[in-house]
Amino acid sequence: MQSAIENTDVLILICEYVATDRLYGASDLAALARTCKALTEPALNCLWRVMPSYFLFFYLLPEDAIEPSHDLTDDSHILRMKRRTTSEEWDRFRFYAHRIRVFLRNTFSPKYPFDINPSYNMYPVGFIDIRMDTLNEAKRHGITFPNLGELDWAMSKFAPEPPFLSSSLTKLGMCIPDDMVNMQAFLRSLPENCPKLRSLELFGDLEALSASSNTQRALVQAFEKLHDLHEFEAKTLVLDEATLVYFVCSPIQKLVVKNDVHDFLRVTGPHFFPNLRHFCAASSDLKEIARFLHRIPNQLHSLEVYKDQPPKEAEIAYFFQEINRTCPHEKFTSLFFSVLLNFDVDLHITNVPNYVIEAPTLLHLGCFKNLENLTMHVPYYFNLDNVDIVDFASSWPRLRRFILGRVECMGLDMDESPDTEYSVAIRRDKRVTLEGLITLAKSCPHLQCAGLAIVASRGGGIEVPDEPINTELEELVVGSSVVQDPHFVAQFLSEAFPNLRKLYYGNAWQTFAKSNMEWQAVEKKLVRMNQIRDLVICPALYDKWSSMRSLYDKAVPC
Repeated sequence: MQSAIENTDVLILICEYVATDRLYGASDLAALARTCKALTEPALNCLWRVMPSYFLFFYLLPEDAIEPSHDLTDDSHILRMKRRTTSEEWDRFRFYAHRIRVFLRNTFSPKYPFDINPSYNMYPVGFIDIRMDTLNEAKRHGITFPNLGELDWAMSKFAPEPPFLSSSLTKLGMCIPDDMVNMQAFLRSLPENCPKLRSLELFGDLEALSASSNTQRALVQAFEKLHDLHEFEAKTLVLDEATLVYFVCSPIQKLVVKNDVHDFLRVTGPHFFPNLRHFCAASSDLKEIARFLHRIPNQLHSLEVYKDQPPKEAEIAYFFQEINRTCPHEKFTSLFFSVLLNFDVDLHITNVPNYVIEAPTLLHLGCFKNLENLTMHVPYYFNLDNVDIVDFASSWPRLRRFILGRVECMGLDMDESPDTEYSVAIRRDKRVTLEGLITLAKSCPHLQCAGLAIVASRGGGIEVPDEPINTELEELVVGSSVVQDPHFVAQFLSEAFPNLRKLYYGNAWQTFAKSNMEWQAVEKKLVRMNQIRDLVICPALYDKWSSMRSLYDKAVPC
């Protein structure tokens, strides 16, 4: 035991394992940090590695030095300094600053569902902001985060540019400011401030950047100086001609922009995306995307495809065959295929097609044995049964995310209740039951999110399992699937998937009243079983903040 305590690598592994518990990991790490001196540093480093916001970090200061307020004009929560601080009052800040590796964006969003206990005198939801006087006070005392590697920064009306940029930063996500002159200055200083940057993500309203050739030129100049920068993501950005040509000929590995595939195909020359690994493709014609894939054979590891109109099954089958021919079978890991939905003024879906996707169409992708993500975010009906699920699971044993259909339309053809608003001419002759879900979860042990239309019932001798089937599954998307005996289904899900956190069913417009009520009953029973929680990380995060002052001051026992 003594030799294990003296081995730092072993202690780090123990702390990392403890941190995997999303509900109690933080409080357990805080307890470990107080156990003995050998565990203090590994536990604290693991506890403070990822932080949800700068905002919360400033609560390390004395309570009389800071003041939160609520701006009703934009529903933001603002932190300001009440007085000038001394250098000694920042000692707690310095004690933890070097442990931070990741700062997530300063807003509680679905992407990062952190939240705080409201009893801690802080606002639990919405946009949070820090006044410049607070940031300047930190800079005045030389506060930095020397080991910060990833920063996700939402736009601040007080600090439009991310503060505390570090030379160790490798990944930056930021909401761009409204003033393009400020953005240009920021991009020009980026190579000096973050010389090791590998990934840059821009989000927010990118229309001004799309229309500003000077800002896009500054973006290209930054890329030319940042030799390790190989990933760029700006989903709503339209690149101008010069910027587009630069990226086509550059060593970029990941590119996510709004340009149509046709824009890229117009660029000629010998160097066409020589190192591209991840691409986001938007086009009205799948044949154009196939042409793009033929120009970069055996390169892509992941692909996102967006279409405004639903293609027919034959088009999808052709496209999957082309992916099979042009993407490396051993390295291709992710396919995301999305078709936009159209809504009328009453928020009713107007482009639900009567298309059915058969299992052989999907099995064109069966050659990709390392596939981790297959998301078909499309308004189709998938004619599958439990035997097809066995084929899928054996083809893709490493799946982490598997979604067939959009939640708004998933299971629509199963709903035979008289109040169904849509007339669905096609009825599938196959059904996936809970048995198929069990097969998928067992054969894909890393599965974290599953989404498909199922018949949730006791049929086929299904019983509540005695032990968990899959401890990784956290999200289940069922749409308007059939439910028989909600109490049994809730018990089954609770025992089979003990870490299930989110259940997506029906849609926001209550289109399918019967199935919505049935799944709502399932959800309520899961909540009573303490299975699904709205604020999953709330207790652990609150425990971290309520104890961090005493952690610094207490003497750690030997």
